[in-house]
Amino acid sequence: MQLFLKHRTFLAFWFFMNVTFLGFGQELLKGTVVDQQKQALAFASVVLKDSLSSKIIAYTYSNEQGQFQLKLPNKRPLILSFSVLGFKTQNLPIKDRNTIPNLTIVLEEQNFELKEVIVHAVKPIERKKDTVVFNVASFLRGNEQVLEDLLKNIPGLQVLTDGTIKVGNKEIESVLVEGDDLFEKGYKILTKNMPPNPIDKVELIESYSKNKLLKGIEDSDKIALNLRLKEEAKRVWFGNAHLGVSLDSEKRTSALGNLMNFGKKNKYYFLTNQNSIGHDATGDLSQLINPYSADEVSGIGDNQEVETFLGLEANSPNFKASRTNFNNSKLVSLNALFSPSKNFKIKTLGFFNWDDRNFYQKSIAAYNLGTTQFTNTENYSLAKNFVLGFGKLDLNYQLSKVKALELVSKYSQKDQQHLGDLIFNTLSTREVVKSKQTFVDQKVQYTHQLTARKVLLIKGRYIYQTNPEQYAIDHFFYQEDFPNSTVNNVSQKVDNTMKYGGFEAHYLHRSTDDNLFQIQLGNQYREDQLVSGFQLFQDQQLVLSPEGYQNRQKYSIHDLYFKSNYTFKLNRFSIKGKLQVHQYFKELNQQKSQPFVLNPKLGLAYQPNNNHKFETSYAFKSSNAQLPELYDAYILTGFRSFSRGTSQNQLLNTSSLMFNYQFGNWGDKFFANTNLLYTKMHDYYSSTALLNPSYVKSTKTLIKDKSLLSISSQVDRYFKAISSNLKLSFGYTDTQYMNRVNSSNLRQVSLKNFNYGFELRSGFLGIFNYHIGSSWSRNLIYTSFKESYANNNMFLDFFFAVNDQLTIDLQTERYAFKNGNKTQHEYYFADVSARYELKKQGLSFSLVGKNLLNTAEFKEFSVSDIGSFTNVYRLLPRYVLLQVGYRF
Repeated sequence: MQLFLKHRTFLAFWFFMNVTFLGFGQELLKGTVVDQQKQALAFASVVLKDSLSSKIIAYTYSNEQGQFQLKLPNKRPLILSFSVLGFKTQNLPIKDRNTIPNLTIVLEEQNFELKEVIVHAVKPIERKKDTVVFNVASFLRGNEQVLEDLLKNIPGLQVLTDGTIKVGNKEIESVLVEGDDLFEKGYKILTKNMPPNPIDKVELIESYSKNKLLKGIEDSDKIALNLRLKEEAKRVWFGNAHLGVSLDSEKRTSALGNLMNFGKKNKYYFLTNQNSIGHDATGDLSQLINPYSADEVSGIGDNQEVETFLGLEANSPNFKASRTNFNNSKLVSLNALFSPSKNFKIKTLGFFNWDDRNFYQKSIAAYNLGTTQFTNTENYSLAKNFVLGFGKLDLNYQLSKVKALELVSKYSQKDQQHLGDLIFNTLSTREVVKSKQTFVDQKVQYTHQLTARKVLLIKGRYIYQTNPEQYAIDHFFYQEDFPNSTVNNVSQKVDNTMKYGGFEAHYLHRSTDDNLFQIQLGNQYREDQLVSGFQLFQDQQLVLSPEGYQNRQKYSIHDLYFKSNYTFKLNRFSIKGKLQVHQYFKELNQQKSQPFVLNPKLGLAYQPNNNHKFETSYAFKSSNAQLPELYDAYILTGFRSFSRGTSQNQLLNTSSLMFNYQFGNWGDKFFANTNLLYTKMHDYYSSTALLNPSYVKSTKTLIKDKSLLSISSQVDRYFKAISSNLKLSFGYTDTQYMNRVNSSNLRQVSLKNFNYGFELRSGFLGIFNYHIGSSWSRNLIYTSFKESYANNNMFLDFFFAVNDQLTIDLQTERYAFKNGNKTQHEYYFADVSARYELKKQGLSFSLVGKNLLNTAEFKEFSVSDIGSFTNVYRLLPRYVLLQVGYRF
C-alpha cells in the first residue's frame, strides 16, 4: 500500500494511457464494394456491429470509387454489413483479424418492387431558427442517473459543480418541460433529481422570452433549455425510486423518488429526496424562492431582499462540497400545472426542506500588518439545522389572443439554528444563532399586445420580509473595550424588516425595420427597519448594554423613475442607447435628501456573418448605499468581529466598459467566446479596521476609485476523428482598492488571479469512454507585503459499458496547493460505481464507493490583504453504498 501511495500519480497515468490506447489503438480496415461486373458501387452502406448484441459500433459509406475504411476495436467479435439499393445485403463475420485482407466485397443484384418509403434521418444536432435541437440518444453514455448527468455530455453546455448550467459565459434562465416552466431560476431542483430516460430531445432556445406576447418584440439575449419527452412518456404516470444503504457502521442512507405525468393540459412532478451522503439535491434555494435575472422585461423588485447580519457560516473548500457535508437532508417538492381551459393555467409549487448539517474545520490565521504580527488558531465544529417551507401559486389567464393577466403569490418560512463549538487559542467556547425568516411576495402583471409590434406591460409588486436573529456566546473576548472582569458571556438580538412596493408601466415598439423602442415609467419604495442590541452578562444577570452597540435605524428610498431604451439596426450593425432618470426621496433616521440622477448606457454590436459577433458597451451608474453600509452602531457579526456602517449616505458612481466576441454558434463543432469587463468605482465603501489577537472592529469608509478588470474566454471544439469534445477556459481578474488597517493612513491593495483549464470528454459508441481535465489557479496579493498561492485540480474519469446491463464508472481526482515557494500539499480521491440493470423488469442494482483512498483531511491555503490563512477540513470517510432502483 505504501508503494502504491508513493507512485499513485505514475500508476494513474499508466492506467489512463493503457485504457486510452485500448480505445484509440484500433485496426484500420480498408476495402472496396463492387457489383458482379466488378464495377465500383458508390454510396454503399458499410455498418460495423457487435456480433453478440447487434449494437452499431461504427458506420460509413463507400466513395465514388467504391472504397471505404473503418477502424476496428481490438479483441471483439464483429459483423460487417454491406448494403445498397438494388443489391442483396451481405454480412461478413470478423473473427480473426490476422486473416483479413484488403477486402473486395461483391454484391449481387436483386430485383424488387419499390413501395412507398419514408426515410427519417436522425441528426445529433440540428438548428431551427433560434433553437438548437440535441437528439438525446446521440449523447447517452449509459451512466446517466439524473438529468444533470445527461446535460454534461452535450457540447456547448457547461454544468458547474454546484449544478449551475452555462452556455458560454451566460447562465441559462430556465429548464422547461414541454414548453412549461415549473421552477424558473430554481431549475436545479429538476436537473438534480429528474431521471433522463423519458427525454427525447433537449432544445436550446436563444432569445428566450418568458412572456409569449413579447416573443419577437423584446430584444432578449437570454437562453433556456426545453425538454421534449418521448411519446410513450406523455400523458401517463411514470417515475423511479432509489434506495441505498452504506455497508459501514455509520449506515448512511440515500433515497430518491420521482413521480410525474406530463399531459397536454395538466403536468405533475412530485419528488422526494433523503440522503446522509453529502449530496446537495436543491442547489441555491434563493433562486427558487426569489429568482433574479438582470434586464428582465417582466421583472420588477426581483433583487429586493432583507439583509442578514448574523449566521455561523463555514468556509467552503475549493473542491466538491459533498466531501465535507456531513448532512441529513430531507426534501419534498410537489409541483403541478393545471389548465382548466385553453386560456387559463394554474401553476402550484410546494417545497419543504429539512436538513441537519455538521462541519469540521481547523484553521491557522497568520496576520501581517507591518509592525503588528500575530497568529490565531481555531478548532471549529459547526452544527446547522433548518426547516424551510415554501409555497407558490401562479395564475396565468389569457384574456384574449393579445391580452394576458398573471398573478403570482409566494410565501416562505425558514426556522434555523446554528451551534458552534470552538477552541480559539486554547480557549473553549460555544456560540448559538437562532433565526426565523418570513417572506411574503405578491405580484401582478398585465400584458396587452396593442399591435403585432407594440406591447404594453403594467406590473405591480409587494414584498414583506422579516429576519429576526438572536446570537449568544458563553465567553467574553472584549476586555480591552469593556474592562469588567465580572462579564462571562454576551448576547445580541437583531430584528430586521424590509417592505417593498413597486408599480411600473412598460411600452415596447418593434418597428418594421427591426428597430426597438422602449420606455418605462415607474415608482418604487423600499423601507428597512433595523433594531439591534448587544448586551454583556454575568451568568444570567445583565451587566451592561453599552452605548455605540445599540442600533435603531430606519432607512427608506422612494424612487420615481423614467427609463428609455432604443436599439437601432443598420445592416449588420446595432446601436443600443439607454437612459435612466431617477428622482430619489431618501430618509435615514429623519435625515432627508432628494438626489436627481441620470444613468446613461451606450452599446454597439456588429455581426459581419453568422460565425462572428462583436459587442461592446459603456455605462455610467449612480446608485444608493444599502443598509449594511449605513447603520452607525456596532453589530457583533461573529464571535470575534464587530462591524458598523457610516452616516455618509451618498450616491455611489460607477463606470463600466464591456467587450464580447463570439465565434460560431451553440451546437457548432467549434464555438468560442471571450468577454472583457472593466469597472471603475468612483465612490465605494471600503473599511477601516482595528485588528488585535482577540477581536476585529471594522467601520465602513467612503473612498474614491476602486477598479476591477475581468477577462474570461471559453473554447468548445468537437473532434470527429476521435469522437471527443474539448473545452478550454481562461480567466484573469485584477482588483485595485484601498483601505485602512490599524492605521489612519490609506494603503493600496492589489489582488490578481489567473485561472485556466481544459476538459476532454469522449463520445465513443463502444464499451469505453473517458473524461479528463485539469484547472490551474494562481492568486497574488500586493500591499504592505507580497503573498501568493496556487492550486491545481486534475481529474480522470473512466466509463465502461460492459454490455446493455452492466456499466462501471471510475472517477479519480488530484488536488494540489502551494503557498508561494513552500511545500506543495497533494490530495487524491477515487470514487467508483457499478450498476446492473434489468431493463424489462425496471430494476437496477448499484454498488457505489466514495473516497476509496480514505483521505481524512483536506488542507487549503489562501491569502488576503491582512495575512495568510490555512484551513484544514474534515472529510466524509470512505463508505460503500448498496443501492436498489426501480423504474416504472
